[in-house]
Amino acid sequence: MKASCTATRNRRCQRSSHAARVYRCLQRMSSAARQNAIRTCMKEPQRLALEAYMVSARKDARKNLTPKAVLSRQQGVLALSVSDGSHFADAASGDMHGGGRSGICRSVAKGRLYGFYAKTGIMNLTFWGQIHRELADAIRDHILLSKVLERIRSSASAGKSTSNVRDAMQSVLSEEGLDEGMFLRTVTVRFSAQHWLGRSLAVHFSKLEDALSAWKRLREVQDSAQLFAGGHGSASYTFEAAQKQWCLLRQLFIELQAGIGRRAGQRIMCKDAESQLAAWEVAYNSTRAKKVARFRLRQERLLAAAAEEASAVPGGGGGEL
Repeated sequence: MKASCTATRNRRCQRSSHAARVYRCLQRMSSAARQNAIRTCMKEPQRLALEAYMVSARKDARKNLTPKAVLSRQQGVLALSVSDGSHFADAASGDMHGGGRSGICRSVAKGRLYGFYAKTGIMNLTFWGQIHRELADAIRDHILLSKVLERIRSSASAGKSTSNVRDAMQSVLSEEGLDEGMFLRTVTVRFSAQHWLGRSLAVHFSKLEDALSAWKRLREVQDSAQLFAGGHGSASYTFEAAQKQWCLLRQLFIELQAGIGRRAGQRIMCKDAESQLAAWEVAYNSTRAKKVARFRLRQERLLAAAAEEASAVPGGGGGEL
């Protein structure tokens, strides 16, 4: 039994080592050569082994990150499977609201499979590749999107600047001789509305530049008042400040949804976006009231503890010598 387990582990190590060499070779190839190699030189099990290696490599990289860095890179990677659809993210399952995980996904509507596409995310931005009939083309797109993410992460300000994202995408696509419009299907911008709605909100864009503009505007509103830290209210949190911030975020969300947001031909009217937000607010109202009460109680305790600590410190110039 022990010998059998050892042999199994050895085979897995060999497959992983081979997949690593293949992945490095694919990265050095041009776009056309890579696509041809994946399609003509690799069988389905080998493609799955390649994606499994990519999943494993990303998990290993995350082990060396600090907790804060892990939070900013919490998008996972889905494994590939041709027999079990649960291993994929379906476009028809509600995943297009901007959540879900990264990886190779399948496009399904009413039980019909239309193709496969790559999806990756970073810093509340999610990139969706074009839908392809062939799985190999989606794997190629995923490799390119992974290169984009690595360049964003290695940039000076860790991807927090719109120029870093823009430059990373343009440099990778130019190296491959690809056009952004032909490569990217959608870019999604997400932001947290947990405190007010108990969920996150997302806006989809057809163009990267439109998404980056919205991403910048949303971050400016959020950064104008640092009210939350680690899922709790910060020292500057007040109910009034939170309401003011939500009004700004709410207005901006409606503006984006009814304006340049959504894909071509899928824009919605302001009143529809307003109605949806109002329904979510009503549904979450009781939970939000309890949450606000907890925030205030926690803040009162922090203030009381700070006052007690201040009173315990002796005055004067530090005592007698």
